[in-house]
Amino acid sequence: MDENAPEIDQDVVLQKSAKGDLPGFEGRLRSFLWNSGGQEVRRHVRIRDTDSLVAVLEQFQEQPQLLDPYLQKIVPPLAEAFIQCLQYPPTSLESSAISHLLTPLSAAICRLLYTFCKIRGEKVIVRFLSTETKHLELLLSAIEGGIYVDDSSEAAKRAWTWEERYATLLWLSQLLLAPFDLESISSASFGEDELGEVLSGSEVAWPANTPTVSQRVISLAFRHLSSSGREREAAKLLLVRIALRPDMQKIGILDVLVQWATKALSDTSQTLQPVHRYIGILSFLAGLLSSSTGTNEMNRYLYDIFRLVEQIQPDSGPIFASIHESAVARKNIIKIYRGVAILLLRTSLDEQAFEIMQGAIVALLGFLGDESTPVRLAASKALSMVVPKLDSDMSVQVVQAIVDELENGISWHKTEQRTEFSDSQKYSFTDANVLLWHGHILTLSQLLYRRAISVKEISSVLDYVVAGLSFEKRDVSGLSVGTSVRDAACFGVWALARRYTTVELKEVHLSCPHSKAYRTHSRVLAGTSPAPIVQQLAIELIVSASLDPAGNIRRGSSAALQELVGRHPDAIANGISLVQVIDYHAVARRSTALREVAFSAAGLSHLYFDAVVSALLGWRGIRDASAAVRRDVANVFGQLTWSRVPVMNGLAISENIEAPIKQVLGRYLKLPARELNERHGLLLCAASAISGFSVDQKVMKSLLQTGDGLEISTLVQTIVAQVGDLLIAVNSSLKERKPTDLLAESVSSLIVSVLPLIRASTCLRRWKAVGTPTNSVNDIEREDGIFELCDTPTWPPEKIYSPARSLSSMQTAIDGGYFEESSIVVVAGQLLAQFLNLMEQETIEIVARTCANYIFLLDKSERRVLVESWVEGLRIRGSGGRYVDGNIITQTLFYILPVLGASEHVQPGSLTLQELVINELRWKWATIKTTDNRVWLLRCLRHTHALQMFAYTFTAWIEDGLNDYTINSQGDIGRHVRIEALKTAAALGTSYDSFASDENLEVYRDLFGLILRSAAEKNDSVRQAAKQALVLGIPTRSVVCSPVPDPTDLCSFEYSAVFVDLSPKSQLYFEILLKLPSLDLKSADKTWLLLMQGYVTSAHAGSEDIINASRAAIASVCAQDPVRAIDSMSDALWKLLRDKIGNDRIIVSLLEVISFLFDAAVIHQLENRFAIPS
Repeated sequence: MDENAPEIDQDVVLQKSAKGDLPGFEGRLRSFLWNSGGQEVRRHVRIRDTDSLVAVLEQFQEQPQLLDPYLQKIVPPLAEAFIQCLQYPPTSLESSAISHLLTPLSAAICRLLYTFCKIRGEKVIVRFLSTETKHLELLLSAIEGGIYVDDSSEAAKRAWTWEERYATLLWLSQLLLAPFDLESISSASFGEDELGEVLSGSEVAWPANTPTVSQRVISLAFRHLSSSGREREAAKLLLVRIALRPDMQKIGILDVLVQWATKALSDTSQTLQPVHRYIGILSFLAGLLSSSTGTNEMNRYLYDIFRLVEQIQPDSGPIFASIHESAVARKNIIKIYRGVAILLLRTSLDEQAFEIMQGAIVALLGFLGDESTPVRLAASKALSMVVPKLDSDMSVQVVQAIVDELENGISWHKTEQRTEFSDSQKYSFTDANVLLWHGHILTLSQLLYRRAISVKEISSVLDYVVAGLSFEKRDVSGLSVGTSVRDAACFGVWALARRYTTVELKEVHLSCPHSKAYRTHSRVLAGTSPAPIVQQLAIELIVSASLDPAGNIRRGSSAALQELVGRHPDAIANGISLVQVIDYHAVARRSTALREVAFSAAGLSHLYFDAVVSALLGWRGIRDASAAVRRDVANVFGQLTWSRVPVMNGLAISENIEAPIKQVLGRYLKLPARELNERHGLLLCAASAISGFSVDQKVMKSLLQTGDGLEISTLVQTIVAQVGDLLIAVNSSLKERKPTDLLAESVSSLIVSVLPLIRASTCLRRWKAVGTPTNSVNDIEREDGIFELCDTPTWPPEKIYSPARSLSSMQTAIDGGYFEESSIVVVAGQLLAQFLNLMEQETIEIVARTCANYIFLLDKSERRVLVESWVEGLRIRGSGGRYVDGNIITQTLFYILPVLGASEHVQPGSLTLQELVINELRWKWATIKTTDNRVWLLRCLRHTHALQMFAYTFTAWIEDGLNDYTINSQGDIGRHVRIEALKTAAALGTSYDSFASDENLEVYRDLFGLILRSAAEKNDSVRQAAKQALVLGIPTRSVVCSPVPDPTDLCSFEYSAVFVDLSPKSQLYFEILLKLPSLDLKSADKTWLLLMQGYVTSAHAGSEDIINASRAAIASVCAQDPVRAIDSMSDALWKLLRDKIGNDRIIVSLLEVISFLFDAAVIHQLENRFAIPS
């Protein structure tokens, strides 16, 4: 399952679908099988109809039980129709006329029967097939021929499909359960010549008096036992059924078939056969052993069969090597070992029998590490069936052998000096074999499910099952290979919860104190933990269900937790609330499981809180390979950290915040440099926790006036000092290596998060300078306003904010000597300077934002030096002579542009920093005319307050962008600039109520015609972006015309909702565009001219749908308003014809549209009111 599966409840959808689809399926099936009269079956049916019926059935693959109520009404009619097809085959003429669109009805029926068997299982489906022995002869004759024969005995030459052979063999095996001797129903018409042809190559010396039908069935099974398809399974079942019939055993058929099978496998002198032949023979032997369970029929063959399969090893010759290479063959060998062991356990074991049984168990244990998953599954299931039948001492030995094998692959870590915020992983799987662990954990889980492990042995087993829940290992390519082990462990916990009672589990304890649950179970409130192991398992499952990277593990853990709570409700803290939070469907999406489920579960109990937080700092969290997941982990870590602070006071903050931040920062310093993911995650976690300090002016004054000032001051200064030490260490490490994007992102986040604490520390230092009286806060505020620092928002703020007071307060603090974090400022500046040339989008955003916030810690002279250095960085040329991209610097300059004009005084004739930056940005736009550069400049403009505060300054950029039609070998690359310019124009109508400014309103009016042109052009993506700009500008405000449009007009307020939902490919959309120029009362002619420039490209060079819609819109608008619309449109077209005569992009489309207007008799309506302009 995809790690972000859809949240929709597919199970409920399927159940509702079953109620409608399956009753309808019955009706469709009748018309599918029978002619209109309902008396005769059809000869042929359409392949398309068959595919449709199969598709209906296959949607129930995951919930086959939904088919059960309908099987009785569906399967018997299919079987009846199939019999009629065999009784009345089509003539040769009918068969020769088969179209490639048709298929014989019998083939379609068998395909449907196979689909039912695939979904619901053949053991269920065969119960609905007729058991009348009269069908035996018909089915045998049909499959022996494999063709249809007409009345004149001419072959129609159509071989049977494999589905037909499979269904027929399966039906024959069901008919062989007849309770009377086969001799009584043997056909007398089957002559010796025919019998010899059928039995050719059978290699069997028949016992005397073998019924003819038996010979035919056995020979038929031999033919298909070597098949590579599903027929082999049906043939095996057919052969087993006839071999174990009492009447066949009396005449020696079982002896003959076992001898044939053992000889075929043991004769090493024979030519190497296809491996499917050997697989078929092995499956036959396994079927004999399985079907004879509870009887003594196969006991005399056990020794020979065991010695035979024991020889099948890679080094035992080419035949045995060929067999051993096949996973399917190994799976059948496991079934043989299982059957031998189970049959021997029913007898009194002598020395030889004990040796065979012991050898079978050892062989099964060896298969637990097989490279093929189905083989491991078969081996674990086989052991779970054998071990419960052993005596107690021997079963303990088998379980101990499994545990010993697991012990060899795990290294337990020491738990001294561990804290609740340290890494939750208490064991290492470096030396573990993933395949062995999967096989052995799955076997333990199977044994728990069958209650084959006694209560007193569960403790030693459960250590490894719990460890399996956290099993994680990566291959050489970095891919996770531990999912299967965790899945098996989930099954083990589910089985334990289901098969053992609460009273029994009271005696179970984890024998090793290494699980994160072990550290916390003792903290359960008195009287609420009758079974500590149940509470521990619940904690482990909570972590897996909410944090595991694999969707099937999260869902499996959720199911196990629901079973655990349901079976042992009084043993788990807040059990009912827990299963409501960790819902099976809620954990399907990893993002939801992490952000919502983990957070909600942690809030239910301190037990769950500790486990989730420590797991966030483990491989499921900060060590995850995905940077996006690590960012989510950091956000959740910060939220959980601050969720422990009930009220904002010094004691609560100090007790709950300092420890996790200190642990995370300290752990980072001990990590080797190669652990890039973990270092990235740790710094993001620290940043998230630190950013939770909401120490604005109001909170700061409240803390100081309530006597928490000294405690808060100590905590803030401690955290600032720790961050400073870490930044120094990071800066030192960069002397040996270049910074990575992950490091830049995480360090920048940490710097941004600690800036409010630096400002708070400055305020607290000012407060302590006056002797810390509680009433000194207001005096300080009146004196120098230094507490304004605490209200400085993280830049850029959500709303336009004047930074003058914040800058003035910081200057006051610096001048007064209260700012003592200059060393951190210096290190932060050095680090940010090394990040300026990185190019990852996430890195650019956070580094630019950090740089913008960083300047608030500088005095005005340092600020000017830094900004001038950034401006100079834009003109640096690379080794090839090209200007460097400087994307981080560009976005930073846009961020700080509103800041630079505050509290700045310059000499007459000198440029202010704001003017300097604007000039430099204009230079970059005019000089570096690449598409990437212009797109980036417009994007930076759109995402900052510079657009709202300096709209007129950058109007020329938007106009240039809307006029960019650059074409190169890649096509119309100018569309990227046009799209970004349209988004920038749309931003004028969305952010910060920009149209409250008359200046911005005029900017939009100037751009209206260009936006309208883009809304009508042929490029779909450009048209969509332009439509969004119109939606945000026209319907919500009267931005073009001075008077409000008529409410009945198409573009009025009431019509805005319709326009929002319109497709930019529809006729109505183009009709609205043709009416919009009339809103521009100031320059309607110019707007018409621009609109038609774009419109003609859609009406001529667009896709077929666009051409049809745009031309139909012209005809419709001209019919609605022939005078005004035709006049305005025609004037614009003729002016374009005059002005764009040299522009092939416009003129060709223009002439085509004019031609269309003549053909549509639109221009003829002008009569003599119109003259072509000279």
